[in-house]
Amino acid sequence: MSMTSKRKGATREREAVKLLKELGHDAYRTSQVSGGKLKTTNQPDVVCRDLPKLWIEVKSNERDFEIATKLLDDACVQAARDAEANGHTRWIVLWRKNKRGWCLTTTLFEDLRVTVSGEEDIGKVLARIAEELG
Repeated sequence: MSMTSKRKGATREREAVKLLKELGHDAYRTSQVSGGKLKTTNQPDVVCRDLPKLWIEVKSNERDFEIATKLLDDACVQAARDAEANGHTRWIVLWRKNKRGWCLTTTLFEDLRVTVSGEEDIGKVLARIAEELG
């Protein structure tokens, strides 16, 4: 991965943390905690202290990241696999293209994959997940 890609990924993770904080969650980037060292696969990109069983994967792509694309599907498969392997009961992929708003993709009702956009709807999905995680 190039330095530009790493920097862009870190920027997107910071932006995701900002969004989650604006929605009332106690969020932080895991690389902040690990001191900037290379992250292992047992850490999500972002953690919400108030949703400890939620695996959060953050993605960004200038051109090809859209609903019903292989990139989004691969990100969801990765998030689900990593969540299960690390004892998390739920996962989300927070993603956005440059100069566009945030989208959230996850599963509801066991295996129905949904994508919502906009802070209000993302907040509603996160509230539902918080309820579910109790």
